[in-house]
Amino acid sequence: MSPETPSAVSEVKKPANSKETVVPSEALTALKQEIVQKYDEGVIDKLHDQIKKGNRDIVKELNLSADQLIRLEDRHEGTLLYLYAELVDQKGNSQKNGFEQMQEFYKNPDATKSIKIDFMGHYTAEKEIGAADFLPPSIRQISVSLPDTYDVDEDNTLSSKELNRLQEKAKSRTKVRTSERRLGLKGQNQTNRGFYDKQGYIPIFTGDMVTFGNVDQSFEQKFRSSDASKNLNYTLYDQDAENEADRKFLEELRASGLNETALASTNLFTDEELRRSLESTSEYGQKIVLAAKSLAGKENFRGAHCWDWADKVYKAAGFTHREVFRNLGYSGRYGCPRDHCPSVQDLRGGRLQPGDWIFLNNQNSSDAKGNHSGIFLGWEDESTGLASIASCPGANKVGNIKTYNLSHEQVGDKKPCPVTWIAKPAPYRG
Repeated sequence: MSPETPSAVSEVKKPANSKETVVPSEALTALKQEIVQKYDEGVIDKLHDQIKKGNRDIVKELNLSADQLIRLEDRHEGTLLYLYAELVDQKGNSQKNGFEQMQEFYKNPDATKSIKIDFMGHYTAEKEIGAADFLPPSIRQISVSLPDTYDVDEDNTLSSKELNRLQEKAKSRTKVRTSERRLGLKGQNQTNRGFYDKQGYIPIFTGDMVTFGNVDQSFEQKFRSSDASKNLNYTLYDQDAENEADRKFLEELRASGLNETALASTNLFTDEELRRSLESTSEYGQKIVLAAKSLAGKENFRGAHCWDWADKVYKAAGFTHREVFRNLGYSGRYGCPRDHCPSVQDLRGGRLQPGDWIFLNNQNSSDAKGNHSGIFLGWEDESTGLASIASCPGANKVGNIKTYNLSHEQVGDKKPCPVTWIAKPAPYRG
């Protein structure tokens, strides 16, 4: 970001008879430009500062993706709870609470209180974000109760098709569901993480009431770093018996007859969309491969950065994406531990298919973690992990197609670039 870039927000105005603060349009434009240029820790901190001031709507105005919301939550825990939940007292009264009050609740949850979900018309969050994405790890059990009436769109921000989809989805849901296990330390919008019962994953929607059945602060402290940051240590959790217990719980659910649709941590994908997104992406993937090959090298098709280029290719092919794997909590540009990134054997076994959108860790200096975003076109040598990847090599550059080594070992002159994120193509739900 150049030093001439204007400050994101210099003034806020509050309209009469409204609890919401409004960010000036020029400030929103400036912040949006910074997010597009580089969604790094500095920009995330700037965004968080505005949220702390009460600018809840800013995430919707900026149209933040689920991945961007999760990165915001990873850096500033409790932010999504503040954005999308209201505390409810024992008398059933609820209201949007101040930032500090919600931070205190995140750090020290009160089991006598409940929360009411309100995604404020932010459709991306409504369809992607789950309870485990924003509730602290100390909350081990929840009960989700549906409202008598389901109204997700008080401000008429959703299309009629989107609203009808949400309402129809709500009609088919069980009135009250209580979790039997929380899988994962925190959701991070990953598949097979979140709150589960015998029916599978428990989604949340605007209007749902969430109560807490088990709060265990000692559990959370067990998986926090010992240094001053006190950050959550996902690697420590992955190596703990709790992770093995998660795996066994999922195996039991599968053995009971539940399919991957019921188990996947997703809110609004239909059964057919999710099945095709997670299990059989060949038709979608080939369309994306064709689009990527045709658009690579075109002077009039550039990306603001590598993620932006891949996103544009997906949109040009007519698709959005659904994350199925993420491991962004490894030790920076030195690559992720082998036991926390898929091996070439894992990837060859069908986990990675042509058209998939991936992050590979090529240790670049542009990304905070050294990740590079690209589209997997196919294997050049499955035995060694050499793959053909379409991507944008830098800011505002033309896309290209190169060979990358997706293994954990040096292959000839190709350094290891382990895969740290995978997304599958999925159709828009318009």
